Amino acid sequence: VVLLCTPVTTYIAAAEPVARGTCGDERVNDGKDVTWKLEKNGDKVTVEGVEKDAYTLTISGSGAMTETLYESWPWKDYRSAITEVMVEDGVTSLSGYAFQGCSALSTVSLPASVKTIGFAAFYGCYALTSITLAAGSTAFEVSNNGALLAGKDGTLVAYARMNSNEHLIVPAGVTEIPENFFNNATNVTSVSLPATVETIGWGAFTNMPKVGALVLPPSVTSVGQSVFGNMTSGSQLFYKSGFSLPAAVVDPNFTTTLAYTVEGTQDGK
Repeated sequence: VVLLCTPVTTYIAAAEPVARGTCGDERVNDGKDVTWKLEKNGDKVTVEGVEKDAYTLTISGSGAMTETLYESWPWKDYRSAITEVMVEDGVTSLSGYAFQGCSALSTVSLPASVKTIGFAAFYGCYALTSITLAAGSTAFEVSNNGALLAGKDGTLVAYARMNSNEHLIVPAGVTEIPENFFNNATNVTSVSLPATVETIGWGAFTNMPKVGALVLPPSVTSVGQSVFGNMTSGSQLFYKSGFSLPAAVVDPNFTTTLAYTVEGTQDGK
C-alpha cells in the first residue's frame, strides 16, 4: 500500500476591523481620501477597574484629515482602549484634538509625509512611551530618545513622559511650551530650555517633584500661571532681571523665585 501525502495549505482570513470609516478633508472627494480603521491588537487595558480589549487605530490614505471637535471623532467611544496609533505614508495632516484623551495610548508611528499636526492632537495621552518618526521628515523631529516630538517650525507636539530621560532637553528652535505640556513628568530631574523659547503656557512644568530648579532663558517674554506649581519644598525658579513674573507662577511656600542678569549674577526675590 502506497500512501501519498499531499501538503495542504490553510489560509486564515485577516480579522475584520472592529470599526472603520473616512476622516479626510470633506472639501476633497467628500473626505474619502483619508480613512481610519480600528482593530484589536491582542493586548488588554484596564478601564475603570474593568479589563478590556486594546485597539490599534490606523490612519491611511492621501491628503489631510478633516477638522472637527474633540467629541466628534468617530473613534471617540474607544479612546480609553486605544494603545497604538499608526499613520501610514501619504497622510499629510493630522487634525487638532484627533487623539486627545487616548489615555492608554503608548506608541505612535508617523510617516515622513505628515507636514502638519493640529493643536492638542495628543493632549492627555499620558501613557505615551514611544514616538516613532519615519526617516526623511522635513517638518518634524524626535529627540530625547524618542520621547519628544517637535515641529521644525518651533512648536512642541507630543511628549512621551513615560519614557522620558531624567534630563529633559528641549531642542533649539522651540519657541513655545504649550500649557500643561510637561505636566506630571515625575521621573525628570532636570530641564534645559533653549534660548529660543519665548512663551511658556499655564502649568507647563507642574507636578515635576524631582526638578529642583528651572531656569527661564532671557528670551522668555510670556509666562502663564502655575508654570512651576506643585513642586517640592526648596525648589527654585530663575528668571531674567526686569522680567515681570505673573501672580501665582509658583507656590511661594515651596518655591523661591530668583532674578538673574544676562551676565549671570543673581539676586533673591
